[in-house]
Amino acid sequence: MKIVELEKEEWKDFKLHFRWSSSRFYKVDVKNTEDGWVIELKRQSSEEEIMKDYREPVWER
Repeated sequence: MKIVELEKEEWKDFKLHFRWSSSRFYKVDVKNTEDGWVIELKRQSSEEEIMKDYREPVWER
């Protein structure tokens, strides 16, 4: 394997394609405490399959 730095000008318009599905998700619960706050993630089942399909640029503008 070879790791190389990408040239921004050459890859500026390239987008990565992400596609996934799941029957579960995480519910986020934020609670204030005396010392600050606590974040709880609770795994839950979805009634319907959750599907995501999107593209994100390699470089932020």
